[in-house]
Amino acid sequence: QRRDTLLLSGHSMEDLDRAARESGREKFRREMTVAFLPVFILEEKLVLKTQSLFGSSKNSGSDMDPREAKRCGGAARDVEGGNRSIFRRTRSALDSSIHSIRNLDTSLHSLTGSFRESLSPMDKSSAPTSRRRNRKSLSDAESMQLSNEESSRSGNSDFGDGSSNASSDMYVPSHDSKFKGRYHVRVDRSQHDKAVEIRLCQMKRPHMRAFHASWISFFAAFFLWFAVTPLLGEIKDTLTLSKEQIWTSSLCGTAGTILMRLILGPLCDKFGARLCMASILLVSAIPCAMTGLVESAEGLYIARSFIGIAGASFVACQYWTSSMFTREVAGTANALVAGWGNLGGGVTQIVMGSVVFPILKHIFGGDSNEKSAEQAWRTSFVIPSFFAVIVAIVIISYCDDSPKGDYRARVRAQEISIESPCSSLSAGCTNWNAWALMFQYACCFGVEVTLTNGAAFYFKERFGQSTESAAAIASVFGAMNLFARGLGGHGSDLYNTRYGMRGRLGWQFVTLVIQGGMIMLFGFARSLSGAIVALIFTSIMVQSAEGSTFGIVPYVSRRYTGGIVGFVGAGGNVGGVMFAAIFRSFPDEKAMYIMGAAAIASAFLSFTIKIKGHSSFATWLHYYQSQ
Repeated sequence: QRRDTLLLSGHSMEDLDRAARESGREKFRREMTVAFLPVFILEEKLVLKTQSLFGSSKNSGSDMDPREAKRCGGAARDVEGGNRSIFRRTRSALDSSIHSIRNLDTSLHSLTGSFRESLSPMDKSSAPTSRRRNRKSLSDAESMQLSNEESSRSGNSDFGDGSSNASSDMYVPSHDSKFKGRYHVRVDRSQHDKAVEIRLCQMKRPHMRAFHASWISFFAAFFLWFAVTPLLGEIKDTLTLSKEQIWTSSLCGTAGTILMRLILGPLCDKFGARLCMASILLVSAIPCAMTGLVESAEGLYIARSFIGIAGASFVACQYWTSSMFTREVAGTANALVAGWGNLGGGVTQIVMGSVVFPILKHIFGGDSNEKSAEQAWRTSFVIPSFFAVIVAIVIISYCDDSPKGDYRARVRAQEISIESPCSSLSAGCTNWNAWALMFQYACCFGVEVTLTNGAAFYFKERFGQSTESAAAIASVFGAMNLFARGLGGHGSDLYNTRYGMRGRLGWQFVTLVIQGGMIMLFGFARSLSGAIVALIFTSIMVQSAEGSTFGIVPYVSRRYTGGIVGFVGAGGNVGGVMFAAIFRSFPDEKAMYIMGAAAIASAFLSFTIKIKGHSSFATWLHYYQSQ
């Protein structure tokens, strides 16, 4: 187009070509091919290209004859004027590109730091090599700036000063944190240094050590709580108890947890989850060890009521993980620790009923001693008590309450304020969402408590299994906690990313409906194999519903987390008491039918839950009606 314009002004084509060659037209190339180079190399090439463009307009080293140069001078000046106009437009475009690239380079620093953390040692040693090799083409000032950036990312800067480097590094603690190095997981400082990821193979302080300590301590608590259940058949024979008395003892063991769960939530708000968890383990270990001293049904009721204190550890467990992980991953984290902790209810069936009891029975004389079975079950309760005491000592000594340090130390330093236990508890009692979730949790965790208490006794009485065999079969129900509760929490988080809160509520509805149907199938099973298969699928859906419930709980109230967790958690034990009373009064088949129908009915409460700032079924339906 420029040639055509100059040609129309009276210049010949030959003159135009010669003038273009002499004005350095060959230096003015439009090609700028950059194939996957680092950002700083791209910026350098753009700068050099700009410099070459601005230095190309003068006609130097001409080989033309003076007459020809004079004849082409007018054309050359016109070409040079056209080039200047193009240079100005090109410079403006290049300046804008360089500004965008520098912004991109700044945003990539944080991604580069995260990538370097994920490299293996060999990759880390080789990663800077190419960067040092490419730095040879940079100026001294640019090399010095690059060195400063690399040293800041490698951890040589002061992370507590709130600098711009610290704000772009997701591994850096806040200035008021107890930990002054670097976290071992990525955190969100806007949520008080809570972790945004879960690294299961780590046990570094504070996040992942608290994660593993919470489920291990909860596992020990469940081991205490249900240590009696696989031996109820032997206890029944020794103390000559009836079926109603056995179910009454299970009811007492569940009811003893309700009050403690209501109290423990506000106590976690005041003292932190770590000390509350350790206290629960130490207190409940004493009545568990003394269970072997009971001589009547009343003594068994009292012992199991005090052992039920261990069930309140669930509140501390959920509070602990909610304090360590952001709300976006809290559903998965809460479900994993609760599921693996609940696994203690299945492990205790095998350990106490199929391992410890037979070994002690053999030690006390086996079949040659008529009292060997009685002596074995009375002695076996020392083992879970000892395990719980060891776990309590470890979490007190080597774990933390929160990502920024010990809870009480931060309170004394006035870094955080504590809420009144009464106000925390009243927050749960006056919130409809908490009531709906409490009833739903009563229909899933209450089912788990009831079946864990009665499964071994159920298989022994209905299918004629021995104590060891019935305990092994009943352990299948608790074994599903290894993955099922985590599956429920992960599903809740997954649907939350796609559909928001209504995704969580929809997943909650589905799991509860399927759970109710599976409970009914389990109650109607006539063969041992059919009952075992139905028990497995019932367990999977029960645990999934529990994980889904506590994927919603952290959103109910950010300020009174402990009170809400305690209130909803207490609902699970209320359900256990209700269902134990039903099994005490009705035949097993009818009791299973009632329990399944209650779970299906509770699912419809998901349509009534409305959490401020989040979508719900009501807003969803209103939107489509308006459309």
